Formats: sequence, structure tokens, C-alpha cells
Amino acid sequence: MEVLRKFIKFLAIVVYSLIVIYILILVPRLFNYHEHIVMDDGMEPVYSKYTIVYYYETSQEYIKHTSIITYKDGDNILTGEVYDTTGGILKVKRAGKVDNIVKYEDVLGKNSNIIVHLGKYILFVRNNTVLSIIIALTIITTDIIFSVSRKKSNKKKVLDYE
Repeated sequence: MEVLRKFIKFLAIVVYSLIVIYILILVPRLFNYHEHIVMDDGMEPVYSKYTIVYYYETSQEYIKHTSIITYKDGDNILTGEVYDTTGGILKVKRAGKVDNIVKYEDVLGKNSNIIVHLGKYILFVRNNTVLSIIIALTIITTDIIFSVSRKKSNKKKVLDYE
């Protein structure tokens, strides 16, 4: 029983840590930053696949040559480096190619910060929300039950000792 209790405690610590990480990833939303998960290798080596990119809305005059932006391309959201800003359109470089033409109205924002490799975790939680909640609640509840039963048994041992 002690091994099971330690295993549940370990799982609970992992779950608590993952919850804290998820909350910390969402904190920038409070400051009007948006997150985007890079889903391809189009920005290698700057951004690898599953990198979380934070961007903020900005006006046209702040988007300059070499700015990294997040933009809409049809149904896709992509990240790229601005190569040219002349003529009311942006030429954006992805995977070393300067073949993407982006209108200013398709720009979601200018990138500011990144978190590498945690995008896969966020995607899992978002795509399996119910499963994630059930697993987390099960482990947390079991941890609480074991903690309460342990406190009761320790209290009983103290009383028996006296």
C-alpha cells in the first residue's frame, strides 16, 4: 500500500506541475498577447515545430523588414519573417523562400516571445480536454484520499502511543 501511495503522490505532483505550466502559458493573454503553435517546419531553425509563439496586435507602421509576424493564409495561421514591405503588401520568408505575399489585413500580429516544444502538450490538452480533466481529477482525488487516510492513521498512532 505504501508503494501505491508514493506512486499516486508522484502522479499528483506531475499533474499539479502540468496544471501550473498550462496556467503560466496562458498568463500572457492577460496582457493582450495571443499564442500560436507552430505546426510545420516553415520557420526552421528560428522556430521549430510545436513552438508556442506569442504575438501582439500592432499597426502597420511597426511591421518592418525582418519583423517576425503571425498571419492568416486562408484557413491556416502561419509565422514568417517580413522580407519586403513596399506597395501595401508584405513579402514574407518561410523556409528560406520569399514567395509568400501577405496583405496587411491578414496580419494577426508581430511576434514577441516563444516557448520551445511545449506546443505538443497544449495541443493534447486542448484536443483531449475531457480526458485530461478526468485523469487530473482522478489523480488529485486519490492523492487527497491517501493524504487524509495517512493523517488519520498517524493521528491514531500518536493516540495509541500516549
